[in-house]
Amino acid sequence: MSDSSFGDRPARGPSGDRYRNFAELAREQVEGQDFRIHCTPRDSWLSVIAPHGGGIEPGTLPLARSLAGTEHSFYALEGIRQGGDNNVLHITSHHFDEPRCLELLARSPRVLALHGRATRKATVCVGGRDDEFAQHLAQALEAGGFVLEELKRFSGRHPRNICNRG
Repeated sequence: MSDSSFGDRPARGPSGDRYRNFAELAREQVEGQDFRIHCTPRDSWLSVIAPHGGGIEPGTLPLARSLAGTEHSFYALEGIRQGGDNNVLHITSHHFDEPRCLELLARSPRVLALHGRATRKATVCVGGRDDEFAQHLAQALEAGGFVLEELKRFSGRHPRNICNRG
């Protein structure tokens, strides 16, 4: 579905998101009050990001920060809205265009984007268009005892998906 399908922007777009992009979000939400941006560039082959951190997809921000450590670049958009309605801050991954994130990824050969989803199963999905990286990541996760699950709906194959911007 193209961006033009949003028309005058209904309360929720076809993806279920209120905002088509970061500029729309920033017009209505206040940085430092509704969300925070964490961005630590490093001279590394990898950027580890949590575009839906904090209360948006809980657990993704601390995991991304931990995986980045002191070696890799790190980015997160952290939902901090009081009252718990952080889902409103979600921007679909192929529409995610926060400028600091895009600037960071433009300097990074590879991107590891962490997402969360509500499920009772303890599984990990690996996706994106970088098949070589995805294969190595999947092998490492399986070797570490993680159960992988393939979800075509969340495959990250869209060319503009944030995980494909490195």
